[in-house]
Amino acid sequence: MTVLILVLWVLAVMRVTRLINFDTIMDWLHIRVARRFGPNSWQLLFLSCPWCVGMWVAAATAWAPIMLTDGDLSWWTYPLLFLSASMIVGLAAPLSSEDDEMVEA
Repeated sequence: MTVLILVLWVLAVMRVTRLINFDTIMDWLHIRVARRFGPNSWQLLFLSCPWCVGMWVAAATAWAPIMLTDGDLSWWTYPLLFLSASMIVGLAAPLSSEDDEMVEA
């Protein structure tokens, strides 16, 4: 059961990361950040970087598999979980990107 929870959690982290990085539903956020900070800002780069977003999404949610495994995972595994998940997300990101440019409405 622990393996299933970990796989589902990593897939969820990948999906949220893709949502923030590539899906058009979040274009409003990318456009807003570009207008506020500029098209070459580090803030916009962060929103477009699956390695960056994946790490923070994994770090923010790594408590979930620890809680859901009923003691199979200890709290000291927290950094191992989120660092491993962020690595998987970063490596898989090129496979899921469509390299579409954001279109401002």
